[in-house]
Amino acid sequence: MVYCSEHLSLAALEILVHTRPVTIPDRFRVFRVIWNDALMISLKESQLPKRWNAEPPGPASKRIGNDWIKNARSAVLALPSVIVPLERTFLLNPRHRDFGKIKITDSGDFVLDPRLPR
Repeated sequence: MVYCSEHLSLAALEILVHTRPVTIPDRFRVFRVIWNDALMISLKESQLPKRWNAEPPGPASKRIGNDWIKNARSAVLALPSVIVPLERTFLLNPRHRDFGKIKITDSGDFVLDPRLPR
């Protein structure tokens, strides 16, 4: 499973939340990912089970991803971000038959501002 953020700012928050410590020399890349909406299923917060956003991730959130992969309903799954629920996280399934229809291009370096907490 590949995790993507709707915005670069959300990607930066994900790095800060999940990668400790982050140091200035850490190198990150930006990839632009484009797909047709027909390849995607979207879930709204109201459709998610209670404690979907538990930390650490609990059975409820793991079940969502596992069921989506197992049932191969789409190549892309859009979900509210745990960090900023008004923005979306996208899960990509590289084993899905339509994954090859997703366009992924390398957009270059992604540098975090040194003023960000680490």
